[in-house]
Amino acid sequence: MRLIFLSIVAGCVGLSGVTMAEDRISDAAYWRTAQCAGLAEGTGQDARAYTVLLSRQSVGRNAFVLDRADELRREARVRAKRAKGFDAAQIVARLNGSDCSALTPRG
Repeated sequence: MRLIFLSIVAGCVGLSGVTMAEDRISDAAYWRTAQCAGLAEGTGQDARAYTVLLSRQSVGRNAFVLDRADELRREARVRAKRAKGFDAAQIVARLNGSDCSALTPRG
């Protein structure tokens, strides 16, 4: 009886680990999210959805990944602020298209 109970508990713990792993986005997706946050900030759009996702996903991440995400976010923000004409239109298209909108719940 005790063995059956322990087997069930171990199975549940294993399943919860799978669920947690599915909720975690890849490092590449984390970096894309950081870039999208920077683009949104640079164009004056609401970046809260990206910021919340980055905050939630930062737990347990490698320091290199976090530092690179900060760098990509800063670069994207500057690029968006300086963009004019066609470049600015491309940034808005990227924010509204599948590049960025797919990363957030609203997308």
